Amino acid sequence: MNGWLYERGIGEERAALVERGRIVEARVRRDADRLGPGAIVEGRLLGRSAGGHRARVLLNDGSEAMLQPVPKDMTEGMTLRGEVIRAALFEAPANNGGPSRRKPMRLRGVDPATPQRDAPQLIDQLRASGVPVTECAPHGADLLAEAGWTDVMAEA
Repeated sequence: MNGWLYERGIGEERAALVERGRIVEARVRRDADRLGPGAIVEGRLLGRSAGGHRARVLLNDGSEAMLQPVPKDMTEGMTLRGEVIRAALFEAPANNGGPSRRKPMRLRGVDPATPQRDAPQLIDQLRASGVPVTECAPHGADLLAEAGWTDVMAEA
């Protein structure tokens, strides 16, 4: 079986891309991840980096994001709309046992008339990829487990 296996669980969606009987990619989207890739958000420009190529943005929900590239006519305090291209994440501590580092979500600017929206559901992202998607039934054979989902999650 080649293609995506998709399962809707309680509070999250899970998917595994299977090629030649092996999982080559796994994705999990929690229901709370409304600010993931594809979301359109609004915020205010806080300040540019030294080179002016990136800028910190304070989103309306109080979180911060990095905007890159920054439109030349954009100044501090201006309101803008952006598309989330990478969700916020935590960087693992270095080998010396230092603290982990939070990396803010990354945005790219969009037309100010673009309506705000949450990130698309995982099933919609998979269908848009053009790769076949098999939806796993809540009863019957556990196709994700048979493909090695438990091992992939243990590795992660």
